[in-house]
Amino acid sequence: MAKNAEDRIFTVPNLISVIRIFLIPVFCVLIFQQQNIAAFIVFVIACASDGIDGFIARHFNQTSELGKILDPIADRGLLLVGSVVLCIVGRLPIWIVVLVIARDFTFLFGGWYVMKVADYKPKVIWLGKIATSFFYVGFAILVLGDVSWLTFPGLGIINATWLPGFSSETYSIGIWLIYIGILLNLYTSTHYIRVAISKLREAKNARN
Repeated sequence: MAKNAEDRIFTVPNLISVIRIFLIPVFCVLIFQQQNIAAFIVFVIACASDGIDGFIARHFNQTSELGKILDPIADRGLLLVGSVVLCIVGRLPIWIVVLVIARDFTFLFGGWYVMKVADYKPKVIWLGKIATSFFYVGFAILVLGDVSWLTFPGLGIINATWLPGFSSETYSIGIWLIYIGILLNLYTSTHYIRVAISKLREAKNARN
């Protein structure tokens, strides 16, 4: 019975994940049309649905193999597309986009390699989820644009447009939440790399 349940396609979490995927292009269209409030609402709904489908899947026994594929596609797709779009409209420096994309692809192929060689599936830690949450909230605030009560003068430490918040220009508080997400990601990345190296060494020793 449990095996059949895992093979299910039509579940509420899967439906939510599909809706979240379809919301991504809607978000893109809205922000390119400078419909900031509408884009913000769509982005927030998509972000919130990420936690809702996981809750339903775990607490109502609606996990499935398809859900394990759809959920990360919707999750990472929203984060990656969101960063690229915000960069295109001039609200996010390109180095942050490159960092987000590079990290995701590195861990995608790195995770696949560890699974293949060491037969170990890396486990997501809570700090990684918190880091993603900071990214989501930061992106959502940037989507709103130049809202006066969310915009503050920079620190004035360095006069560089590629480092918003540290120059003297005013910028959205959302960038600071993204910086926190980056720092947390760096820490969690170190953790994942240590675990991966340990598992690969164990697998090598076991073969020898």
